[in-house]
Formats: sequence, structure tokens, C-alpha cells
Amino acid sequence: EVAVPALVDALNDEHWWVRAVVANVLGRLGNDAISAESALMGVLDDEHWWVRRNAIESLGMIGVASDNFVERLGKAVGDEDYRVRRNAALALSKIGETGVSAIPQLVVMLDDENRYNRFYATLALRRIGTPEAQEVLLDQLFTSRWCPITTKNNTF
Repeated sequence: EVAVPALVDALNDEHWWVRAVVANVLGRLGNDAISAESALMGVLDDEHWWVRRNAIESLGMIGVASDNFVERLGKAVGDEDYRVRRNAALALSKIGETGVSAIPQLVVMLDDENRYNRFYATLALRRIGTPEAQEVLLDQLFTSRWCPITTKNNTF
């Protein structure tokens, strides 16, 4: 906990790899780094995907579940980088029903170009668990039988 202020300062370092490592370290501190929430939220718009990815993961590890974080996760589900999208869905799966406002973005993610991200969106919806999320999952189940990407050359 004593290191958090210095780590927060390092989130402004000019080198993306320093910012990425610092975001990761803050998450490893767990709830002891709760005072870094605002700073980590600030780097969710970082220019480098690795920083955004680590900040999302760390906020989830710290235990942040604020409305602002859920809103930002919904936005991150549409990030240009698949790793950021993945971590946003995983963070939503950790906070469960609190993530209900991100359901529309998760619905879009069910068609993600990355098949693993489609799974993470499904996992998040399952753990959100509201009737709306369950309905989305059932719709997905019924249409998944007719998978448009499964071919002789791409069977998985």
C-alpha cells in the first residue's frame, strides 16, 4: 500500500512498457491499491493496447465495480485490440450482475472476429445472469447450431 502513490506517478511515464508494468503491479496489490482506481481509470484511454489491457485487468483484480468502471468496460468491449476486448469481458464476468448495463456491448461482442472473445462475452453474460442476459444467451445458443464460420477448412 505504501508504494501505491509512487506507482500512480509512474502511470504517467513516457514509455508504454513502464505504464503497462505499473498497471499490472497495481492489480497484483489487490485491494491495497484501491486508491489507484482513478489513475487506472485514466489510462483506460492510453495509446498502447497493453496499458489499456493491464489497467482493465488490474481494476478487476482490485475489486472495482463502480458504474463508471462498468461504463468504461462496455466501451472497452469494442476496443480495436482483441486483448483489450477480452479483458473487458473477463472483468465484466467477475463483477456479475453489476455489469448489466454492458449487455448491449456484449451482444455485439458475440460476433467478435476472435472466437475466444466470443466465449468471454458468453461467459460475462452468463455471470451477469439477469433475465435479459439469459435471453441473449438462449438466442445465441439457438443460432450457434448454424455457425457461419465453420467450414471444411475451419472446423473449430
